[in-house]
Amino acid sequence: MHLRKLFLLLITVITLDPAFSQSSWFWQQPVPTGNLFYCAKLVNAQTGYAAGVLGTIIKTTNGGNNWFALNSGIRVTFRAIDFVDANTGVITGDTGTLVRTTNGGLNWSRQNIAGGNTILRGIDFAKGSSTVGYIAADNGLVYKTTNAGLNWTSINPGTTNPLISVSFLDSLNGIMGGVAIVLKTTDGGLNWSANSLGLGGFDFLNSVSYTDLSIAYALREEGTYFKTTDGGNNWTQYLLNLPDIGVNGDIARAMSFADVNTGFIISDFGRILRTSNGGTNWQRDSAYTRYDSRIGLFWGLSVLDADNVLISGSGGKVLRSTNSGSEWNIQNGFKKSLYGNFFTNENTGYSVGDSGKILKTTNAGDNWIELSSGTAKKLNSVFFVDENTGYAVGDTGTIVKTTNAGNVWVSQNSGLTSLYKNINDVYFLNSDTGIAAVDSGKVIKTTNGGNNWSTYFTGYQNSLLSVYLINSNTGFSCSSIAIYKTLNGGVNWTIQANGLSGRGNDITFSDSLNGICVSSTNEIYKSTNGGNNWTRIIILD
Repeated sequence: MHLRKLFLLLITVITLDPAFSQSSWFWQQPVPTGNLFYCAKLVNAQTGYAAGVLGTIIKTTNGGNNWFALNSGIRVTFRAIDFVDANTGVITGDTGTLVRTTNGGLNWSRQNIAGGNTILRGIDFAKGSSTVGYIAADNGLVYKTTNAGLNWTSINPGTTNPLISVSFLDSLNGIMGGVAIVLKTTDGGLNWSANSLGLGGFDFLNSVSYTDLSIAYALREEGTYFKTTDGGNNWTQYLLNLPDIGVNGDIARAMSFADVNTGFIISDFGRILRTSNGGTNWQRDSAYTRYDSRIGLFWGLSVLDADNVLISGSGGKVLRSTNSGSEWNIQNGFKKSLYGNFFTNENTGYSVGDSGKILKTTNAGDNWIELSSGTAKKLNSVFFVDENTGYAVGDTGTIVKTTNAGNVWVSQNSGLTSLYKNINDVYFLNSDTGIAAVDSGKVIKTTNGGNNWSTYFTGYQNSLLSVYLINSNTGFSCSSIAIYKTLNGGVNWTIQANGLSGRGNDITFSDSLNGICVSSTNEIYKSTNGGNNWTRIIILD
């Protein structure tokens, strides 16, 4: 079953029976979730937690070999996490909300301790204390507990700057980082001293780390950090030299020190920095730099001791090191994005995506295996003529074909030579005749099973996103601004609808008259006369 047909089926199910639609879809990859984790916490060498968007919480009890989901009971985005022991912990988040557990995450109680628009960004239970903890909030207030998070009182530290990060050496001595400010207290929050560090109004101190009464660190988002060796009276700024990727600058997301010497920093682009001499030198692990050309890879960092480190991030990413960062074990996430799928029967299906990824299932999606595609190019679409013969197409004119159900894929020459030659969709009418939608208003067509492809121009420069053949002569394609039709097998094309009258990301026909073109999350176009006219349909929530 082709992806576009699955989408049509989903629309029908949602329209006719919302309850059925909710109970018939199950998360499959990555397990246990693909949601972004903003924060992580190693409680001990075996027990760890990560939390993030939509109230997502996961836990491990065997050092990260396996992770399982916990039910927080809410869908608030979680920003920070800390535990006083393996059972009692607090997770803070948006809308002034936190959740607390006393039984290792089996149950969570919800509290709203600040205004509905307030984000609780940082939390830290004081070292050596099982009861005293502090929260940094973006309303410029500090929240304190003396009973392990059961109750919280607000403290005004004398600033209106949003507060982001917090680190307490003990129940009395702590620092907080915010927007262009670092705060320090030596009496448990009764009094605070402020230092702007010479920063401006858009400088975020994403992490602070208090290692002893003299030494503390503050991490600046723009790729620098500050260090004090006299208890916070004076701070010196140091460069991290995080390389840019293209026109994008990297962002320093989190910093944590195990002791006065050993510390870690993670970045938005997936870099891991480690120091063993208090920040004098940093070793950079670039193994995750530009992974899949993504940004926002790493967000959460937890350093239990000099050996045990946990990192969390987007797409359900969790990494763990047990040897002070010499090696990293990917425990969850780092899945490639998938853009197309096709089922040859109710059990056997294929999905394709980034970096030449091709996945196959033979048990209706319960399990997936990775196939070797022979390419590292992004694959956008896949189509099977029968149970053995299939095609996958993608960027820079990539076409690969299999004749043995995906065991071996052989590259084909698309014939595309221009600069804009990404292939976005492929459709086969039979074992010989196939057509593909290409950037810059082009289609390519084969009549001999892909041995040769001919290029045709629609006459319009817009990238074609989807293509469909009703028969050897009649076919359709669509772009972000129009729907096109051919009556001579793709040689010539005319616009059937454009603007608000028709545009789309995917197009299909159930027969020669009835077609659907999907435009956006709540907009489709329907034809009942062979694509000559299209009616816009808005799907209301």
